[in-house]
Amino acid sequence: MGVFDKLNIKLPARASIWYLGASGAAKAVGFLVTPFFTRMISEQTYGELTLYLTLVGAASVSCSGVTSGSAVYKGIKLNEDDRGSFLKSALLVSLLV
Repeated sequence: MGVFDKLNIKLPARASIWYLGASGAAKAVGFLVTPFFTRMISEQTYGELTLYLTLVGAASVSCSGVTSGSAVYKGIKLNEDDRGSFLKSALLVSLLV
C-alpha cells in the first residue's frame, strides 16, 4: 500500500488521512491560483463564476446530506469488527472538514 504499510493504520483511518490530504491540496491550489485567475477575467464574469460556485456548493451540501448517512451505515457494515475506530475516524473527518 505504500506509505501506511509500516504504520499499521486501519483502513478507515487511512481513508480519512488521504481525504484530508487531498482536500487540503485542493484548497491550497485554489488559494494560490485565485489571485491570478481573477486578474485575467472581468468583474462581471467573476461575479457570475462566484454565483455559480455558490450554487454548486449549496447543491453539494444538499447531496452530501442525503448520501452521507448511507455511506456511514455502509462503512459500519463493512467494518463491524472495528466499528469504534470507523466511527471515530468518520467523526474526526466531519469535524475537520
